Formats: sequence, C-alpha cells, structure tokens
Amino acid sequence: MKKFLSSGGLGDAWICFLKIIHASNGERVVWDHMTGHQIHVDPITELMTVMPDIQEAKCHKIDKKSRPDKEKFLMTEGTIRLNTKAGEIESPTPDLPVINNIYEKEDYVVVQPGAGRPNDNSFRYFMPYAVDSFIELFKSKNKGIVLLGAEYKTQNEDCFNLTNKSSIKTSLQIIRGSKFFIGFDGFLAYAAMSMKIPSIVIFHDPILPDHYMNKAWEKLTTWTVGPQRISDISNMKDHIKC
Repeated sequence: MKKFLSSGGLGDAWICFLKIIHASNGERVVWDHMTGHQIHVDPITELMTVMPDIQEAKCHKIDKKSRPDKEKFLMTEGTIRLNTKAGEIESPTPDLPVINNIYEKEDYVVVQPGAGRPNDNSFRYFMPYAVDSFIELFKSKNKGIVLLGAEYKTQNEDCFNLTNKSSIKTSLQIIRGSKFFIGFDGFLAYAAMSMKIPSIVIFHDPILPDHYMNKAWEKLTTWTVGPQRISDISNMKDHIKC
C-alpha cells in the first residue's frame, strides 16, 4: 500500500491524480489532499472515487494557520509528498478505463465558457458573443456543442448547456468522447489534454504554462496567454481543426 499527500485546487488534484496512478504501480492507494477553499472539497472528494485501486482518501479543508499542523500530522513515515508541476508527470496520457466514453455515437466538441471561482479575481471567462461565435463555428462544421465548467446562462438552443450540472466523473466522460476542447487552464483542460483531446487552452498568467503544461500535451494542444475576459475568438479559429 502506498500513501500520498498533495495540496491545491481541483486542477492541482488532477495533476496529482496522474502522478499517483503512475507511482502506485497497481498497489492499493491512500490519498490525502489539502485545499484552502471549501468549494473544492466536494469535487476533489468525488475525483478521488475515480482513482483506480483507491483504498482510503480524504480532502481536508485547511487555512494558513492550520496547514503546518495538518501537514505534519498527515506526513507519516513512508508518505509521498507530491507537487503540482505538470511537466514532471511521467505518464501524462494514461489509459483510464474507468472514464469511459458515454456518447460514442455523437460528434461533438466541448467549450468551457468560464473557469475558476466566480467571486475570485482569477475567474476567467468568454463573453457571450465569443461563446455564441464558437457555437456558430462548430455548428457550421456539423458538430454538436457541449458547454462545461463554471455556471453559464445562455438562451442559445444550438448547444447543450451542462455548466454547473455535471458530476466530476460525467464531465470526464463527456470530455473523453469529444472531438475538441476549448477552455481555460484548470481541471477540465488538464483532463482533456490527458485524454489526448485536441485542445486550445488559455492561461491567464504568463508564469502558469511553465508549471502546468507537459510537453506530451503540447502535441495536440495550442496554448496561449490571454486576458481573463475574452470577447473575440478570431485569433483562435485557425487552431480549430476538427
């Protein structure tokens, strides 16, 4: 049995998820994860249930004051402390049989209108005009459009709006069956790249790609650094190949 300790948000948890799959080598797994945001506790807990060979797992809500004592308590002998550098993932595109394609007969793409916590200054989003432009573009390519991610309200009937409505596992299954992904740095983007889905990923800070990109992901991904609020998609159209 192998024991792991990690920390961070949902995207960080996914990167650690991939590292654990590689490091566990089929052994039973105990996984503790610490996060500073209550909003991440339930999604990370749900992600843990998808982990192969999981024996015990828990996501702990911490703050700056409680973190040192919590980490000291969880770092028992033999515990492997993970970091969240994506470039260090040794198997960044693993076979994940538990995440099956539930829409095998559909031809669709996934668009993420928004990412992050809506009340946080790191929230990233496409303006409604940009989302509608994506919908019209993919519609012209005879592709269905599924919206995933942070809650987004739209009256456009040419898409399936599943924002803030899908479980973690269902979101992963939807992405796995898609032909293309467009969204922001974070959990959905890292998952799409892990499953070899051609993608466009927008980072809101120029220091982030060095930490959160893996060279294997770049083979099918166009990534860029852009503003947190995006109103125009003209510079992305040439990179959409599906």
